[in-house]
Amino acid sequence: LYLNKIFMGQRAYGVKAAAQVYFNKSLEEITIAEAAMLAALPKAPSTVNPVRNPDRAIARRTYVLNRMLDLGMITRQEFDQAVNESLPGRIFGRSDIETHAPYVAEMVRAEMVERFGDEAYTMGLDVYTTIDPLAQSAARSALRNNLIAYDQRHGYRGPEDDFSAYLNQPDVLEERLAARPTVGGLLPAVVLSVDETARLLVKDIGELTLTLDDVAWACPYLTVDSCGPKPTAVADVLTEGDLVRIKPPEDAESRPEFVQIPAATAAFVALDSNTGGIRALVGGFDFFNDSQFNNVTQAVRQSGSSFKPFLYSAALKAGYSWNSLLNDSPVIVKDGVRQGVDWRPQNYGREFGGMRTLRDSFQRSVNLISIRLIEALGAESVREFVGEFGLPVERWDATPSMALGSYTQTPLELTAGYAVFANGGYRVTPYFITEIESPNHGSLYSHPAVLQCQDCPTDTIDPSIAPAIISEQNAFLMRSGLRGVVRAGTGALASRELDRRDIGGKTGTTNAQRDAWFAGFGPGVTATAWVGFTDNSELGRRETGARAALPIWIDFMRQVLPPESEQTADEPPQGIVSVLIDRKTGEAVEPGTPGAIIEYFDSTNPAVTIPSIEQRRSGSGTEVIDELF
Repeated sequence: LYLNKIFMGQRAYGVKAAAQVYFNKSLEEITIAEAAMLAALPKAPSTVNPVRNPDRAIARRTYVLNRMLDLGMITRQEFDQAVNESLPGRIFGRSDIETHAPYVAEMVRAEMVERFGDEAYTMGLDVYTTIDPLAQSAARSALRNNLIAYDQRHGYRGPEDDFSAYLNQPDVLEERLAARPTVGGLLPAVVLSVDETARLLVKDIGELTLTLDDVAWACPYLTVDSCGPKPTAVADVLTEGDLVRIKPPEDAESRPEFVQIPAATAAFVALDSNTGGIRALVGGFDFFNDSQFNNVTQAVRQSGSSFKPFLYSAALKAGYSWNSLLNDSPVIVKDGVRQGVDWRPQNYGREFGGMRTLRDSFQRSVNLISIRLIEALGAESVREFVGEFGLPVERWDATPSMALGSYTQTPLELTAGYAVFANGGYRVTPYFITEIESPNHGSLYSHPAVLQCQDCPTDTIDPSIAPAIISEQNAFLMRSGLRGVVRAGTGALASRELDRRDIGGKTGTTNAQRDAWFAGFGPGVTATAWVGFTDNSELGRRETGARAALPIWIDFMRQVLPPESEQTADEPPQGIVSVLIDRKTGEAVEPGTPGAIIEYFDSTNPAVTIPSIEQRRSGSGTEVIDELF
């Protein structure tokens, strides 16, 4: 049973699959040498891989053959023949054209075992997924590059190991270096000498020279919030024999970079907003050589302010509008910590702004306004409302702290919730498998087309039904608010970098910067980036969602979104009306009033009061987002 499950490299699980991938044979057809090669793989499927590391593969195969000879399992003649047999030199089947999605591959494997039991390993199944190769590649590079950037902001933690004992033994040094895995695309390297520059031997590249500019970021790590003096010489950072990491160049115009394996981790997931199909999923920095824990589906973390859109959606349903005024002033929650201990929540900057419109409060992510909202709406009412989005509210208590994202969910759950705003109000069920086929039985499963249903019960468990859980007017208003966050709020970096008006989203940062989030949407896609430590350590001062997570989201969207056009513009649905209002007071004003903006109101909601004004425009046409800011 173990041999049917064990990972054998090249996306092959079990010896039967490995025989096909490496030798294009069934188990019954393999030679003694090939059997020995398969037996050598489980210990180190990457470093003993016959395609990637043929020298180490031969050495390990020879060891296995010697053991077989010693135990009398083969004859001397069979040993001599097997030890001289050449390696295949390539892989067979489709493993050589893979999309790099190991976390998804593991999800598929687990799902097949759940459906078919251990027979799944021997059924020869073909499983087709929703993953978009371009989106997956974009997600992978965005997560890795920006996690490295976060890591470098906090200084250099020193070499991984000391190889100085091998510097005078070139063969041993190269063997030791080859045995070190590449992690997240970062190559192991040994410092050979240091003077004004450093000379390194890099796995798979050869020798490389680093200058002071290359190591300038590497002030010595002291704490998450501080590092030592900036290096003034290469020798301040590197010593002969240091085992370090090099990021290979991404194109012909760039050069290798001196980096280190990030101590923090991250997650990124992107859904088709209308169906819930997972287009890209990266559960961590490196599945094979860092951690197989899937942060997208398994990391249950506080969401911070990225929860607030659900609260504001509840407020809009209850009759609030973006022009509603609330008081940004100190709030005391009676027994908010525990019985007899009050809670005094604070804004991020520990400042107060007086009376603010709901839109301004949302864009600036004002905590105290969120507390006032949940107290006005009722925490239990909000919890029930949020549950319709698919968030795991059964684990949550109905407390005011819910307004600030104090309860937990996975990045995948949060992303599915945001998709409701992006697609016009329908709750989609994330999925990643489209087809399962068997060579003996044909199609075993085909995911049904997803139907957006206005009148279906919201408690349906049918993954092909996307029930309407908020009105299209509420969804439009929330998209308008989320665009505001990107245009003029905490997510403004996205607008500056992407220069688009059809994107929106919300930052999230938890207490002491332990979690950094950005969740948002563009045409057809909803995506979330999260950064944090597995042990819930602090990310460091100023490592907010806008700084640590948003750049991942931006780099992904830059590569996958279609060009902005009239087709990507957001037309207000029937019942949305626009009114010219004063930006600060929220009151209707006459045309030409300085500082006036256009605001949107839901005329289909009887609880909404629309400001009276002589000239009111209908909701036809596209959203005039520029006039809001």
